[in-house]
Amino acid sequence: MLCCVAVAAGAVLDSVDAEASLRDVLAAALEANREQSRLAAELREDIARLRGDNARLLEENARLRARDAERDAELEKLRADFTVLQRILFGRSSEKKPAGPPPAGGDGAGEPGSGKKGVKRGPGARAGRRRTAGAGTVVPAPAGSRRR
Repeated sequence: MLCCVAVAAGAVLDSVDAEASLRDVLAAALEANREQSRLAAELREDIARLRGDNARLLEENARLRARDAERDAELEKLRADFTVLQRILFGRSSEKKPAGPPPAGGDGAGEPGSGKKGVKRGPGARAGRRRTAGAGTVVPAPAGSRRR
């Protein structure tokens, strides 16, 4: 009988230990649940904050794209104005002329850079003069000689 009492006492001790162990496990599970609830609340706050940041960034991105488009249009206008001013100042460059036949109705004579003699040159051109002999004295070029 002593054996049965010892087994019964051991069972009682085991059940008390098991109950204490279950209480410890339950307490740990409740603490883990509280911690996860706290983390879930923090994550919800982060999500709300990130959604607000995302909306703000989308608005800023749209605003910057509109500003970029305005600046592109302004730059294109300024480039066109600059091209017009360059043509007024320097004329059309032969490198920038389109390749192909000359425009209809014109043989290109007298156009800047055409190399043709269709138009009389002005008084400052070197029409028949080679060099000056000194203070404003002009020496005429010899007949039949032409500098190229």
